Amino acid sequence: MKLYTDLKQIRLVGKVNEIQAALRQISEQPLTLHAYLQQVSQQKI
Repeated sequence: MKLYTDLKQIRLVGKVNEIQAALRQISEQPLTLHAYLQQVSQQKI
């Protein structure tokens, strides 16, 4: 049972690392996403 929960935690940590890596890739191209979000939010106002 302990091994099973450890494996689940390892998988969760892997997912978190994947998400953080994706966010880092997005933040390396801040202009595209940031400008797009600004345009969208300005249109809503």
